[in-house]
Amino acid sequence: MSEFTWAHLGRATAHAAMTFLSHCDAVIIDLRKNWGGRREVIEIILSYFFDKPVHYITETNRIKNHTVEHWTLEHVPGKRLADVPVYVLTGHETYSGGEMMAFALQNLGRATLIGDTTGGAAHGTHLSHVPNLRLEVYIPHEIHVDPATGKDWEGVGVIPDVAVPFGQALAAAHAHALKETLQKEDDEDRRYEREWFLRPLKAAIHSVELADDELQAYVGRFGKRRISIENGALVYQREGSKAHRLVPMGNDWFKPVSDELYYFQIQFERAASGDITRLIGWYDNGKSDSSDRTDD
Repeated sequence: MSEFTWAHLGRATAHAAMTFLSHCDAVIIDLRKNWGGRREVIEIILSYFFDKPVHYITETNRIKNHTVEHWTLEHVPGKRLADVPVYVLTGHETYSGGEMMAFALQNLGRATLIGDTTGGAAHGTHLSHVPNLRLEVYIPHEIHVDPATGKDWEGVGVIPDVAVPFGQALAAAHAHALKETLQKEDDEDRRYEREWFLRPLKAAIHSVELADDELQAYVGRFGKRRISIENGALVYQREGSKAHRLVPMGNDWFKPVSDELYYFQIQFERAASGDITRLIGWYDNGKSDSSDRTDD
């Protein structure tokens, strides 16, 4: 989400988007480059994440000389996602309304924030003209605070629960979502699916480095499959097929660096001595085939 428009322009789109997401297992909201916008659309989206109205922000306007409590909506046309895990991606380019959404969800215990600290623009400003000096000045006149603490994020930003570099925030949130839903999942097929995607995500966030002697332990023949080393990396090749470089994912798991083998991962088994004895090819549909080591 890059901005929040006026309610009369964004209301229908917001409801449609939330209805589209109504059967998901987790929601990741990317606010890393959100400059803000209108509170009304933020309120619509927030309303879907609670089963009843909640007081999410208190606004004080010094020009209008009033204080207003803002609550989520009592009614939304679609299904609520009150029990669905929510992750919000934040960054240094998250400002104003984007910060308000992240701030409210975090304070209400409804979302895990992942990424960088936000820009710190909490105060609404009013444009004042100074004709004799030929100036236009934006003067702060409006504050938005957490109802429970009376604090806002002006100047300090919204601090994420999980601090990771900007470019890793989405992968980190995806990994958190998979781990959280995996803990609650009883269906074996769905558990397999989550574990399938979780392994490469973990490796993308925390890359696995193997020393030369560790790589050498995997080298050999496994039936019609061969593992070799080229340019400091393991290479997998099946007889009569192309060779593919492997990326380690930890715990003797590897993934081919190839769009052609997107459906394939490799696990090695070890004997009690620690020697590699078998290669197991795992497929995204849950099937597998194994090859015992057959070095001459």
